Amino acid sequence: MPDVCCAYGCTNRRTLANAHLSFYRIPTNKSESSANRRDKWVAAIKREKWNVKQINNARLCSAHFTTGKKSDDPCHIDYVPTVFSFKKTHGKQIKASLERYERSKKRQRTLSSNESILPIHEVGSFNETKNNELVEGACLNCHSENEITQRAVEIDCTEIFIERPHNLTARAQTYSTYKSRNTIKYLIGITPAGAVSILSSGWGGRASDKLITIESGFLDKVCYGDCILANRGFLVEEELATRGAVLIIPAFTKSKSQMAVKDIDLSRQIARVRIHIERVIGL
Repeated sequence: MPDVCCAYGCTNRRTLANAHLSFYRIPTNKSESSANRRDKWVAAIKREKWNVKQINNARLCSAHFTTGKKSDDPCHIDYVPTVFSFKKTHGKQIKASLERYERSKKRQRTLSSNESILPIHEVGSFNETKNNELVEGACLNCHSENEITQRAVEIDCTEIFIERPHNLTARAQTYSTYKSRNTIKYLIGITPAGAVSILSSGWGGRASDKLITIESGFLDKVCYGDCILANRGFLVEEELATRGAVLIIPAFTKSKSQMAVKDIDLSRQIARVRIHIERVIGL
């Protein structure tokens, strides 16, 4: 006797005329996941007064699946049959479900690809500053044409994009208004010769440059007479002054119709020096 579809109102059976159809058994209850799927199938088919023997011997044809065949992926719309004569199925809903599934699979492929190319390692922060004499010598050698010839460290913050966290608190802490994305933020410092001398632990993208500079322990590495080059966001002049260090940042242009010649010249010199850290971050 050929297999006959058990769905109400369906007359499909396994014949040569229906060779394009597949006939599936109802999932078993050998495992918890399989038993859960079995219950969903039975509920979807809606046959009254089914006993265990009838369920075990029943067959369901592939015409009751949106894509024409069942799927063993729990996220797929055809993990459970949904197409029945007694059930109104809206084409837009089916299309939306399939699109959601495809987006989910695409994200999984992207994540697995990234993990295979760039394995993630947990590393500590690198907060070891270079010998002051070496830093001073490098500064003199690299920028002898500038007035900025003190012992110097150039600092800046760089941000790395991350996926949006599910946790709302983490999502808020990592959201960067500057990047309009969720990011992890690092403080990086280099000598004028281009050698990395400071690398902080990661901070949420919401943290300000000033907060990271103070809380990362960078100030504990600053010595008397040091010269710290930074951009306008690093408002730590008072904190550095208490340690006998000097903060050099470009002149503020807000509310100024014209900058003084001295400020223009200083900003130009700072730009020549800070190009090094921009190149390091861009690597």
